[in-house]
Amino acid sequence: MTASLLSRANAVVLAVAAAATAMPLAAQGGGQSPLLRRYREGDSLHYVMEASNQDRTSLLRYSARADGVVRRDSLGRLVEELDWSHLVRNGQEIPLGAGTAAVRQRLTLSPSFMLPPDLSRADRRLAPPMLDFFTFYVDLWLAVKSQLAHPGDHARIPRNSANSWADGRVVILGEDAIDFDLTLVSIDSAAGRARLMVRHVPPAVAVVRFPASWMQAPLFDTPNNWVQVTKTSDTSYQAGVGRETFDDEIDVSLADGRILAATMDNPVDLIERACRDAALADCAPPDRSRIVRRITIRER
Repeated sequence: MTASLLSRANAVVLAVAAAATAMPLAAQGGGQSPLLRRYREGDSLHYVMEASNQDRTSLLRYSARADGVVRRDSLGRLVEELDWSHLVRNGQEIPLGAGTAAVRQRLTLSPSFMLPPDLSRADRRLAPPMLDFFTFYVDLWLAVKSQLAHPGDHARIPRNSANSWADGRVVILGEDAIDFDLTLVSIDSAAGRARLMVRHVPPAVAVVRFPASWMQAPLFDTPNNWVQVTKTSDTSYQAGVGRETFDDEIDVSLADGRILAATMDNPVDLIERACRDAALADCAPPDRSRIVRRITIRER
């Protein structure tokens, strides 16, 4: 039982909005960040993404390519336009839908604005790599906004409300909440790169809703920050609660601020119970499990 792909997009977009308003308090760096993106129209970008998703019953591996160019949009702003291709799942290349080549992911690392993800025309099978790629951009965008300038500079950007992916029909309740914890780890002038670490962690105080008392007990030393209740029949429910974190490590070019490589480690630890009432009081014993996702991108 995992959150929908669109929930990840909503979570990130809402976190960006919250981060922008919190920035004057959260920023702890000083001066212009060496991570600042310096665009030149016509520059090209070429990446490979590889991913694995392991839960208690299955393992999914996939890879995809992203090729793009820096262009001006209709407002005259320089943005990156990426085409996704060569999607391979568990060793099998997946034919993409007609018109996919014409659907581009538009991204920016300009500190003055953010482009939310638009998946309305994308092949749904490209949603995972597109959303994960967007997450790396959000992390780097926030680091630049926080003016992280020297090794050891740090910023914590809190979330004070939960993000929801409930549809009210099957997913009765679906919420998560994360804080951004950013650190400029190193600057290697000789190699021409800097390293950024961004930890997505539970807020210090729980902000997601717990409809049953058994959901309130933390699985670890932080509040639970992920909850989902789905309706499996007219009289049965599947309920889960737990902790989701993900650590992103991003290598950035000092020459122009582009991403050189990045990794994401995303574990979700949860307990689930099959329940026979809407109050989630008459439930089977808890079943504990872990979902582990790992994402890497690199230039090619």
